[in-house]
Amino acid sequence: MQFATSAPEIGLGKGLSKAMTYLLHLLEAILAVNLLVLVHEMGHLLVARLFRVPSLRFSIGLGPRLFGIKFKGTEYSLASVPIGGFVQLAQGHEHDSGTSCMDCVSPWKRMLIYFAGPAANLLFVVLLFWTVYSVIGYRDHEPVVAIVEPESPAALAGIEPEDRILQVDGKGVITWSQLALAFETDGRGPMTLVVQRKGRQEGSGVEDSLSTLVVTLSPQAIESLGIHPAEQMIRLRLGPVHAIQKSFHKLWLVSGLLADSLIGLVTAKVSPSELVGPIYLFHLSSQAASAGPAALVYLLAFISASLFFFNLLPLPLLDGGQILLTFLQRVLNRPLGDRSLKLLMHASLFWLLLILASATLNDLVRLLAS
Repeated sequence: MQFATSAPEIGLGKGLSKAMTYLLHLLEAILAVNLLVLVHEMGHLLVARLFRVPSLRFSIGLGPRLFGIKFKGTEYSLASVPIGGFVQLAQGHEHDSGTSCMDCVSPWKRMLIYFAGPAANLLFVVLLFWTVYSVIGYRDHEPVVAIVEPESPAALAGIEPEDRILQVDGKGVITWSQLALAFETDGRGPMTLVVQRKGRQEGSGVEDSLSTLVVTLSPQAIESLGIHPAEQMIRLRLGPVHAIQKSFHKLWLVSGLLADSLIGLVTAKVSPSELVGPIYLFHLSSQAASAGPAALVYLLAFISASLFFFNLLPLPLLDGGQILLTFLQRVLNRPLGDRSLKLLMHASLFWLLLILASATLNDLVRLLAS
């Protein structure tokens, strides 16, 4: 006996399967982003303990507590809203003689405790990039030319489509990124490219012949060289030391990009419509999770670096604001008045809500457009 399956039933099954897959990737994304929160709060916790400041509660998530355990005086809990987290440190002077509190430690120690959270996120960026480069492996374009623009410097030099560039000034290249980096760092005079070209064989034809081309480039010529990579990809895994070097270099590039974006927002050179909120971040993280571990870790590194800059904004509700207030207290040699603190807190809350509302609106527009 055979049973026929209608097209709508097949379509419904595929739709449910897609929805379930998306939800699973979304769950992965939520867990991954909360890992960044865990790293941030652990930074505060560890440095506070270094200065003998007790922690009362360590929570991942916000809102009502779901469950938790108490260990060495600290309650470690998971809250109902899986966004954000906090560590509650002892504030008042009522504590054991062997411990301290945030009000008791010197201003510079207090500033270090506040800075430890963002710093942990920044160091975690290096660890994430190192994981991609040394453990997971990353993909890059092979140094094979797909398109040569007519009348471009590359075309005039004799480079043709399907050429594989093997060396630049005697240095071997195996990826397109290495090729671009060689142009950027060494492109100050005549450059010798060793090119392997298919279809031109000598003798028995066992090996492709290699032609050597001398290309004269200015330092800015990489942007207008007129060549584009082929779709061929290669997966690489670096050694631990080389991976650390590349991770710090990548951190420098990402930090520069984020700093430029932040300055652009402050100076109105970047539109507020470019802001991204938690909704779209979770959506992007879900897509990255579906693309594979390397893509997700890359995105997490970018988000972790973003948390570093965001938390150092001079708003009293954030670490940067607390560092600024502590510095002012040190300069004035007295704490700010309760009225001044209350006004600053309210203004900080207003700006944070405004930023969150704008970012959430942008997220909804992006999701509806896609």
